[in-house]
Amino acid sequence: MRVISKKAWLDFIKRHPGAGSALLTWYSLAQACLAYGYNDLKQTFAGVDYVLPQYTVFDVGGNRFRIVAAIHYNRQSLFRSSCTDARGIRPLDEEESKLMNADRLPGAFPDIAQTWAALQTQLPITPIRNEQDYQTMVRLANSLADHLNGNEEDPLSDLFAIVTDLIESWEAHNVTIPKAEPREVLRHLLETHGLRQKDLIGIASPTVVSDILAGRRAISKKVAKALAVRFHTDVSAFL
Repeated sequence: MRVISKKAWLDFIKRHPGAGSALLTWYSLAQACLAYGYNDLKQTFAGVDYVLPQYTVFDVGGNRFRIVAAIHYNRQSLFRSSCTDARGIRPLDEEESKLMNADRLPGAFPDIAQTWAALQTQLPITPIRNEQDYQTMVRLANSLADHLNGNEEDPLSDLFAIVTDLIESWEAHNVTIPKAEPREVLRHLLETHGLRQKDLIGIASPTVVSDILAGRRAISKKVAKALAVRFHTDVSAFL
């Protein structure tokens, strides 16, 4: 299950250092949990209850703290609404209600829903759940990129960022590109920069460079670091 709002967790832990271990343990369990309803949730979390109208409340750290959350089982997402000192499962008091409402956007959602529906008739913006959704979002990103043409001041630049973030997130879980051989990376850099093996004399001898390119020798960490500095790239490209 995805637990949304990591920064809120860290902020609460900073304010309550004693909660750190218990909250991090709960967080790990929540991320690993596969729950498609309240009964499934109870299999993982014994100290959990449902509070009307729509919140799930967790006892954490031997009932020292409680987490109030809204769970979307169909999306396997848990949205943390507040984390407070525990005082038993009960209706939210005024202080907790203020904390939760501070995280809400002002405005009437029926109006927002109409605006969103109108927007989707023109732009198919959806979560990426499958290959078809992915291809649709890629086409949208390509069209936005053509429209923006590098203009970061365009009002649609934020939309482009959102769409590309969705694509990147999906690809991180579903697309794996084999890493290029470090020696091939080095060969490419030498060729594109018009360099010869002797031009790297301050980094490695021509013999060492020749052995690396021929596959007879691996790139050492020391040489990799020097190459990274020389070509302004991350050291991982050479390891």
